[in-house]
Amino acid sequence: GLQVVNETYGNPAHALLSEPLTPTLLLHLRDGIVACLAQEDRIDVLEVSPRLGTAGSTRTAEFDIYYAVKDSNVRQQLSIASSRASGAFEEV
Repeated sequence: GLQVVNETYGNPAHALLSEPLTPTLLLHLRDGIVACLAQEDRIDVLEVSPRLGTAGSTRTAEFDIYYAVKDSNVRQQLSIASSRASGAFEEV
């Protein structure tokens, strides 16, 4: 609810999805994901690890996101991928 009124909330990485996938772009996408998750006050981001299409596709960027839920001992990993065809990040 509250984030809807925050004009700066969101993921700046979406603006980069039409760019050619290069190692430099992966770093910019990673930074966008970190910036987006930093707006979520219920978690601490521990690490975001990017890689180019491990499934044999050079048109896919994949990210492992390691985070901790604040005020708990819960540590979790989320893996997401985005292809230039879909332009969306999806859990893998």
